Amino acid sequence: EYAQCIKGGESGKTIIKGKAEESELYKLLVINRKDERAMPPEGKTPLTDEEVQIIAWWINNGAEEKLAVSEIAMTKQEEAILKKLVLTDVKEKPYE
Repeated sequence: EYAQCIKGGESGKTIIKGKAEESELYKLLVINRKDERAMPPEGKTPLTDEEVQIIAWWINNGAEEKLAVSEIAMTKQEEAILKKLVLTDVKEKPYE
């Protein structure tokens, strides 16, 4: 649940808005797969590098529950990944 992710738990904040590298969620996605804390748990399909990159992009852009993708700056690479993963039409935006 979104509210629980923002609130965090015993190990600290799961998501620190604007700071993917400091967010526990991101850290657990990028640590060595052999680490027992790695997400997703053993036996589950790990996220692709592109999916992890989009999660980092989301966190770095405020990690809002309802994100208007068309209102957030993105690189051409991020736009391509988003189109591939979930979007059929991303509104044209200026690139950074």
